[in-house]
Amino acid sequence: MPALEIYAETYQALAYDLQAAIDEYTAALLDHSATVGQAAPAAPSIVEAIVKNHGGLWVIVPAPEPPPKQPLPQDPKYYRSRSEQTKLLADEAKDTGPEVDPA
Repeated sequence: MPALEIYAETYQALAYDLQAAIDEYTAALLDHSATVGQAAPAAPSIVEAIVKNHGGLWVIVPAPEPPPKQPLPQDPKYYRSRSEQTKLLADEAKDTGPEVDPA
């Protein structure tokens, strides 16, 4: 099983010792396996995921770099309402049509 990758910021934001919580939950599950008719132990979802889906393995990794910001379009039609855009596009279509001699 691969280890669960946890971003450093997420790990620092936890209000508890992650490894201690994993150890306690693992021990509680082992104790529970010998019982009948009792509710299964619970733990924070990240602890349960690490124990059940990753065999108790986890590693801290740096967060990926955010993608570069794209500049906003300069065309003012991007900042209009849909009805205004529809009218603007219709007007542009009229303007680009074939030239007609009014005479």
